[in-house]
Amino acid sequence: DYLKKLLQWRKTNAAVTTGKLIHYAPHESNVYVYARIKDNKTVLIMLNASGKDQALDMARFTDVTGNHTGGRDVITGKQITPVQGKITVPARGQYILELN
Repeated sequence: DYLKKLLQWRKTNAAVTTGKLIHYAPHESNVYVYARIKDNKTVLIMLNASGKDQALDMARFTDVTGNHTGGRDVITGKQITPVQGKITVPARGQYILELN
């Protein structure tokens, strides 16, 4: 179900398939972050490889988050608001956020 949902979403999102790719090396955590941007769509992906929850300071990603007020996790549908301050990525978890 997880993979099916992810692949269906990918088919309908040009930012993921052909958007500009911006990488952020892990910084003070085991969380790898990257973004895909195309036109007015931005997707921010956060992957936590560690066995502990990790709090990320979103100030590091303002070049991507800009004026976005929040994001929707494409797997759970959960709204993450705002995308400033700190966001906690669960242990061995991820957020795939469509910013809005």
